[in-house]
Amino acid sequence: MYWLSLSGAKRDLRSGNLSSRTLLPYVLAFGAFESLSISMSALAPGGPDPELTDLYLALVSVGITVLGLLHVYRKNGGVAGQNFVERLLVIGWVTGIHFMAAAFAAIALLGVLLMTSSSGQALIDSFAPFFVLVSGAYYVYLGRHVADVGNDRPPTDDLNDVRSDQPDA
Repeated sequence: MYWLSLSGAKRDLRSGNLSSRTLLPYVLAFGAFESLSISMSALAPGGPDPELTDLYLALVSVGITVLGLLHVYRKNGGVAGQNFVERLLVIGWVTGIHFMAAAFAAIALLGVLLMTSSSGQALIDSFAPFFVLVSGAYYVYLGRHVADVGNDRPPTDDLNDVRSDQPDA
């Protein structure tokens, strides 16, 4: 894995001989960095003073991201799997859309609960661990669908197949 050598990274990319196993450390590092960046952005100066719970949840989020990506890698076949990054990106995008719809529903529910509850801050505080757990469930869901592609099983998606590359009838 290259950390600073762009020429080495470009050379490996040009060769086209990068296996899923070779790319795994990049995927894990990228996922951990993105998760940490998003979690820590909420703790930026000018915001509320971070509590120990906020830092703990940020670290747990990074851990779930790394473990989730490892789970998806294994579901893709591990070392013997093929096209891991491609499957992660494409299936991850679609399953991410599914989970965003569920997140919007959860946020709407939180809004209703906040409007009807006298203990609004307690509800907000209790939702943070819930969203961390949901991110773990996302990786299980993603792994199931990546495994479908890797095992050439028929699709297990109940939603309509709406693709942007299909011409309108």
